[in-house]
Amino acid sequence: MKLVPLFAFGFFGFVLGSLLSYMPALKNSQYYYPMWFAVSVLAAWSWAMVARVVPDSTELVRVGLYWDTLMQLTYLIIPIACFGARLTLLQSAGVALIFTGLMMTRG
Repeated sequence: MKLVPLFAFGFFGFVLGSLLSYMPALKNSQYYYPMWFAVSVLAAWSWAMVARVVPDSTELVRVGLYWDTLMQLTYLIIPIACFGARLTLLQSAGVALIFTGLMMTRG
């Protein structure tokens, strides 16, 4: 259960990063790069703490699959749910390839 707060912290960072990427007001502001840097450091720190807590390398691969899936789903769902983005057929194929690659390399 030590991982739940770290995953929640990472998820919070992914949501902020996704919002930063899709909100024109934030994207065009002078604070965009400093905020993106802070969000990136937050997510990287969260993963470093997860890697530190998980002692077994096999378990770390499984946890890494969950982490990567969480990140991909967050960056996929936030634009669709919050900003009305729609995927083209080619983009949908790309998403399918991403998840196929995750399963092949981590699963």
